[in-house]
Amino acid sequence: MAKYVLMNKDTEVMVVEQDDKTYKFIAILELINIAYAPFVIKNAIASFPEKTLDKINQWFRYRIIPNSRENKYELLKNIDVESSEELANKHFALSLSDQYWLKPIHSSITWKNINYFTNDYDSHEFFDANYGNNAYITLTKKITTALSSLETPNNTTGGQLKKAWIKINGENYLYKASAHFIILIRSMK
Repeated sequence: MAKYVLMNKDTEVMVVEQDDKTYKFIAILELINIAYAPFVIKNAIASFPEKTLDKINQWFRYRIIPNSRENKYELLKNIDVESSEELANKHFALSLSDQYWLKPIHSSITWKNINYFTNDYDSHEFFDANYGNNAYITLTKKITTALSSLETPNNTTGGQLKKAWIKINGENYLYKASAHFIILIRSMK
């Protein structure tokens, strides 16, 4: 079992325990700053406290790549990960959709050091696993290898369409594609 502090940037929200095989949250060990919790969790604590653990698991499921994602299983195989839940846990369950993350219980790491809004990340392996070998190089015209390939916001990018976050000249872009269209969306800061 793994213990984490659910964080909102650098504010501790609660201490939770997660099964390290299924990645399901199995216990809430301490409530700290509920006002900073994701809405679905804060609402459960206020209205249906007995459902809070279910809502934490629901919140986490919405962070992961869904089963309906085009080529999900091929993607996971290509990056040598068994499940979307495992992938999300590879780098603190960080996302470019919000400021929540899972901090290992005794870690001293901070939001400033790891968030994807202001820090670099490498999408090369993830991008190629999604769109084909050398797709990343073709898109960005450069290779970045200084970071682990699983330290990326792509670990927590939900939705059915194939997609990948990339950083070009310090700006975050969400690349989405299907058989019918390609979209490159710049994120808002």
